[in-house]
Amino acid sequence: MPDGIGKGGSSKPSDGLQSRFPVYGYRDLVEAQYRLVTEGLGIDRLMVKLGSSKGRMHAWLWAEQYPAMMDAIVPIACSPVAVTGRNYLWRHLIIEAIKDDPEYQEGRYMTQPRSFQRVLPLSYLFMNSVQTMEVMGRTHAEAKHTYETWVEAARKNYDANDLLYWFRPLTTTTLKRSWIKSSRTSSPSILPVICSTPSNWEPLSVPL
Repeated sequence: MPDGIGKGGSSKPSDGLQSRFPVYGYRDLVEAQYRLVTEGLGIDRLMVKLGSSKGRMHAWLWAEQYPAMMDAIVPIACSPVAVTGRNYLWRHLIIEAIKDDPEYQEGRYMTQPRSFQRVLPLSYLFMNSVQTMEVMGRTHAEAKHTYETWVEAARKNYDANDLLYWFRPLTTTTLKRSWIKSSRTSSPSILPVICSTPSNWEPLSVPL
């Protein structure tokens, strides 16, 4: 399974270009995947395109941009809608924490900016259930220790530019969904989707 642009072993700002790295969006990521599959691997047809979390938006965009390429898509933990409300706000907050930090220096920093490291734990609050968070912080001391553990993990594992570039597409991509109106012969089937909630999993069938 290849890493997407901006993550893992694939090209990303922290490789050296920093904020001079080309700005990319979801559609660029999907085009890169398509070219890898068709030009790099020589595959002209897929049985299924499956994606979870950010990969689920890739699945929807595959259906929109390359509807004749696969028999079905399986987008997991998602809906084909724009990122809005709380889902947008916590990401926007992290983006702003990076950009507005004087240590960010317009992305040309020599040492990692620190502000985002103390804000990034917001993502854990929104992606874990109330019950899980209660277990991780039964007392004020335990809660503070959990928070500092998250901050230290952010310091060790994340680059500010990589994170900024990674979050930006989440807040800007929308689906045209014109592919839903296409004929069944050229459009992929949409298999049952699993949508996550903070405390449970519920099946959701998205209509063709």
